Amino acid sequence: MLVLPLLVVALTSLGAYWLGVRGLALPPERVWPALARALEACGLALVFLVGNVIVGAGIVLVARRGLSLYFVDDTVIALSILQALAFQAWTRPDRSAS
Repeated sequence: MLVLPLLVVALTSLGAYWLGVRGLALPPERVWPALARALEACGLALVFLVGNVIVGAGIVLVARRGLSLYFVDDTVIALSILQALAFQAWTRPDRSAS
């Protein structure tokens, strides 16, 4: 049943596009660069998640105190996404400086 989530995401994306263009007067040509930045953030989140899993597994192997590799839960995934967004924002030039 993959169709329903895709339909929901498509409808909310169209709604966000409409709100951006009509309500916030955002230029439509900036959608593709924004999508590219979003995909970049997804890739960075995956890199941070893999790094967090490797570091966590290393800690578990060194400690050997009954710790489990099941520490990778929603919290680690959410924090990896936050790390990626912060890193992406940090590497972007500051627009307010110009």
